[in-house]
Amino acid sequence: DHQDRRVYWAGTDRGVYKSSDDGERWVRQTASRLPNGSTGRTELAIAPSDGRIVYALFSGGTTASVFWRTLDGGTTWTRRSSGSNACDGQCNYNMTLAVDPLDPQVVYRGTVRLFKSSDGGASWTPLIASLGPDQQVPQDIQELLLDPSGPNELLIGSDGGVWRSNDAGLS
Repeated sequence: DHQDRRVYWAGTDRGVYKSSDDGERWVRQTASRLPNGSTGRTELAIAPSDGRIVYALFSGGTTASVFWRTLDGGTTWTRRSSGSNACDGQCNYNMTLAVDPLDPQVVYRGTVRLFKSSDGGASWTPLIASLGPDQQVPQDIQELLLDPSGPNELLIGSDGGVWRSNDAGLS
């Protein structure tokens, strides 16, 4: 039996690195022109159901925010969205990603608001409709946790505390 020994790491303005030997040696990911310098803050999420699928959100540094995905463990990367479609603002301050434990195409992104993608990050639907006094969950999403045994349960950590959704973020 082959045991997966891949580990990923990302750092501010450093890009994405991958180790295939449990972290003994690291290789900067540059395939498919994946950003690797002046990336700004970078967030990674690995699909629990398929460790070859990895998502990377770059706050942009000196350029626009970009959201990338690999389906083959980093051999190739595809840019899925960019600009305001990848980040609704201040990704250099707060951003987080989480992948549905059962469906690797479903990704949640927390930035100023909470978003969900059902197509691997090509398009995003806001789950917090508006900002201001009528919003349900306070802005500035800092953390997302999905229950591995019940993917509809989502915990959100924001500037306003911890919030729970039992319907995949709809309420």
